[in-house]
Amino acid sequence: MKNFVKATFFTAIATTAAITNAASVSFHSGNGPDFQDSEIYTKRGSQTGSFNKLNSSDFNPTLSGEKAYIFGTPHNWNQLAWGWMPNGGLSTGSQAKWVGVDSDGAYGVNSHSALYAISFTVGSTAAATLDFTVTADDQLGDANNEGLFIDGKALANTRTETLWNNKLAKFNSLDLGILTAGTHTLYINVNNGGNGASGVMFEGTVTQAVPEPASMAALGLGVVGLMKRRRKNA
Repeated sequence: MKNFVKATFFTAIATTAAITNAASVSFHSGNGPDFQDSEIYTKRGSQTGSFNKLNSSDFNPTLSGEKAYIFGTPHNWNQLAWGWMPNGGLSTGSQAKWVGVDSDGAYGVNSHSALYAISFTVGSTAAATLDFTVTADDQLGDANNEGLFIDGKALANTRTETLWNNKLAKFNSLDLGILTAGTHTLYINVNNGGNGASGVMFEGTVTQAVPEPASMAALGLGVVGLMKRRRKNA
């Protein structure tokens, strides 16, 4: 009888694990008209170097900092010569656009390294992963820091080589841990390695495996069955 009770309980758990609904939220850089501020907040770094070790004093103010400027499609000879990938270079039909911390940064004037912040909202508390594609001038991350952070926590192995010459960095199923229901922030650390333009273009999708109501009900029935069997055995 005890074995039957255990089987009932673990069958319910297995059903719950097997029946899930993948909830996802997607975002991209440059959500708005060209040559205007975007929805992405930034923290300005130096013109030709990386940030020191990033911490809460860097992440927290970023969300109330200046907004990134939308460059849009590379629109001058210099941008194309520098290898700025045109819009749509990330994926077929991509709506992502180039953005930067300096409105004149696409022309190589007063360009800076920058920490970019884009927020998103999830409806449930569950384990989450990130699929992220990015191109940047010059590179993602630096000698002191990773390239990507979730809510201020570094995501391992997200530094890249220089991306400005029409290169992409793709990260598949990056582990974000358990995200609670509510708003979270992805930070993108773009290092301007030398004099010249600086900017970033990216798109990403955060996915959570959330149990469906039917599977939660199955778990409930399993627990009820377990309790009834225990009462009978008593």
